[in-house]
Amino acid sequence: MNKTKKIAFGVVSLIMAGTMALSLSACGDPDDNEGGGGKLTVAEEYESGTAIRFDIGDDAKRSVSYNFGDILSGTVTLPDGNSYSGTSLKPAWAALEKSLDIDVVDVWSVKSNKVTTALSSVTAPLSGRDIITDGVMNINNNSEHFLNLADYLEYMPNYAEFLEENPVVRLSLTSNVNTGAMYAAPYFDGYNDIEKYELFKTNWVVALLDNTTGGDTNTTFKSHATAKKLANTTTSSITSFMGQTGSWTTTVLDKDGNKLAAGIEVDYSKALDAAKDASSALGAAVSAAAGKAYTGTSGNIVDLMNFAINESAGEVNGAELLKIMQEYIKVAYYVGGTETSFYTQEGYKLSDIFAGYSAAWDVDLYAALGRVLVTNPSLLKSGNQGSTIGGPNATPLANLYLVAARQSNMQRMIDTTSLVGELYGVRGLESKNLYSYIDANGKLQDPRGDLESYNAFNEFSKFYAEGLVFAGGSSKDAENSFYTEGGIEALSYHDYVNTQTPTGYQVQGDISGTYALEDGYYFTPVLTPVSKWNTKSEYNTDNTPKYDTYMRFTESWRTVKDTGFAVPLDAVKNDPNKLAAVFAFIDYLFSDDGQIEMTYGPMASNADGDGGFWYNEEATAAQVEAGTYFSYKGKNYYSEVEYGGQYVPTVTEKVNQLYLGQTVNGIEVGKGSGGWSNKATCARSYTNFARYVIGSALPIGNKLQSFEFQMTSDMGRDGALKVDRAITEGVIKHTEVNFDVDTWYICVPTLLPYTDAEKDINAKAINVSDFNESRYFTNNKNANTNLYWEIIKNGFNSAAYLDSMFGTLGLGNTTSAKAIYDTLCTKDSLAEYIGAKNSAWTRLWNFQNQD
Repeated sequence: MNKTKKIAFGVVSLIMAGTMALSLSACGDPDDNEGGGGKLTVAEEYESGTAIRFDIGDDAKRSVSYNFGDILSGTVTLPDGNSYSGTSLKPAWAALEKSLDIDVVDVWSVKSNKVTTALSSVTAPLSGRDIITDGVMNINNNSEHFLNLADYLEYMPNYAEFLEENPVVRLSLTSNVNTGAMYAAPYFDGYNDIEKYELFKTNWVVALLDNTTGGDTNTTFKSHATAKKLANTTTSSITSFMGQTGSWTTTVLDKDGNKLAAGIEVDYSKALDAAKDASSALGAAVSAAAGKAYTGTSGNIVDLMNFAINESAGEVNGAELLKIMQEYIKVAYYVGGTETSFYTQEGYKLSDIFAGYSAAWDVDLYAALGRVLVTNPSLLKSGNQGSTIGGPNATPLANLYLVAARQSNMQRMIDTTSLVGELYGVRGLESKNLYSYIDANGKLQDPRGDLESYNAFNEFSKFYAEGLVFAGGSSKDAENSFYTEGGIEALSYHDYVNTQTPTGYQVQGDISGTYALEDGYYFTPVLTPVSKWNTKSEYNTDNTPKYDTYMRFTESWRTVKDTGFAVPLDAVKNDPNKLAAVFAFIDYLFSDDGQIEMTYGPMASNADGDGGFWYNEEATAAQVEAGTYFSYKGKNYYSEVEYGGQYVPTVTEKVNQLYLGQTVNGIEVGKGSGGWSNKATCARSYTNFARYVIGSALPIGNKLQSFEFQMTSDMGRDGALKVDRAITEGVIKHTEVNFDVDTWYICVPTLLPYTDAEKDINAKAINVSDFNESRYFTNNKNANTNLYWEIIKNGFNSAAYLDSMFGTLGLGNTTSAKAIYDTLCTKDSLAEYIGAKNSAWTRLWNFQNQD
């Protein structure tokens, strides 16, 4: 065969952020897995049609071809107009095969634990595979069988540049900090972008807060509590968190998305004065609800409502609680440094405090909204019959909640525990490295050893005690944000925007009759809540945090996953030609062209979509000058689709139609017609659609988030763009994937390199009975509780831990979560576990910054 493909080769600067001087492209260490300290020989060119054998994914449907599983039967015509059968490569991989002039071979063989299974089941380790995907830790633990990619970065200039610009990624993949060895290449499900949002039924927020005709006079705090069969039907449980007197200020956007220099000020003292003044609207509302003038000492909305609930013995009704909340917003929120009420300005609405660009809600206002929600069912529409909550063909009052997780298993219920972190200012509850964060002193910490995390769940347990939190029933009771017979309805979730907003396609008229949506239904992301944060990592003498910053902050930030791909050493060590082709493949994944191709699939030849899945016209000089373009294979293309400040490819109309579940070329991916299996349905499921139809979003390389954005309904995009604006303007802070920030903000590397001794400590800590992640803090989808969820249901100091649910954690007759915490924090295993992770992080940090 002709040698036609010359691999990219360049002298690439491998000096990482800081002053790292270790040459990652120098000859290997004498003790590395290549033997003798010498690098393998790499061909300058690889032969046309060189075969690369791929074993990708944990499921046959997620492989590079349709050759395995139950996706296709017979032959189908996809939106690109081309025919595919069960033996075909998926379009993205067919395009890659053509672009690189290689032969892509699918050798998918096992469903999980690929490395472990392969090493034990074949004569030669990993024989017959050139690229394999698996957990990065699993690859590192078997590093002697894999190629050290760090020794060959000069052959992959795009990849080397990416690692240089993204040091957290580089450190997440580092297996040995002495040599810089890196045996796995990364997988990203989007990168440097927010991952999970607070999603609200904002039509309910508007129906409540912007209502000027009065609320529900028939439903009371007591009747709601009775319907939910709560222990306390006449007294409140929730306590205030953000403050009771004085004020605080934080950044804010105006109604149009522009950052206000003055910020927004929350003044509890002014609210307190108004509450005590019977002639004020707030004072009148409180006294009417409580039956007496306010005698409290707090100007926090929670405490004002507590007074009304307790003084009325729970007989305060929804209309009265709604009035208190509406009047409170008017007198507690101001344009910073002024006497101007923020949400009564021209062009603003009270609902903007949750649903607008100018949102500035916190855990206390969230609690107040929950109380107003459950006591005003007559204001809430439910189901496509237009009924009110509690009415016929609508969700019963007993099934109405403020917040839920979409499924009743710990894989999804940890989304709610993550929300607790954002509400109460607790780090490490949504870490990319399970339960860990870096403090202001540069040390790795674990919230499972921090009293403040347990106290936060104890505070949130009071939401549960008032019937505002859905704690799980059958597996999918809360899966939908709309009416389903026998299901629950919640106002809010912490979850992915694309996954949770396909209902928007019905609202915008692209589909019909699929979901039971009430008139005006709108479910969309809102801005992250404001909380108080201990960014200086300083504590009071009683071990409580010294809160120093009021801000919106999220740890839900996309970075490298804990799975990746690797090159089996035996496959390439005696094959310079194969090695050159493999390096060309890896480098292509991190080039601009490769990212586009492996995200969107091939480009179409015309606007009808022939031959591809996206199409854009070439940009004019004026469009290039205006910046409304992107580049692909040496040409500039005009685009009207912008995401994250970049203009991106535009998917064809036929791709959109197929994704929505419509019939295109005789197939329908929602029902499995025309040869498409109903075992691989992917209508309005972006991840399934990308993986099963196009072959993108597989666990390899760097997927562009802009494709998922385009496959999100207008409803979902609307809120996501507001959040994006707040992030761009610095109104929402987040963890960072670089090191030129205060250490408190640095995203913990997804994986840490342990020494052999630390591996033993890690294994001990995970497996001993007093600290078993598979029980105490599990996120396994086969479990329906963990220690944090038991605290939500029972409180931190409660002695109510004897039910069978808690017994599944293996805790026997332990009397309280406080006793468990005390036991954990005095056991060597937890200290050693945290110590081992901190030691590994310290070595990485030193490695990053060595002279």
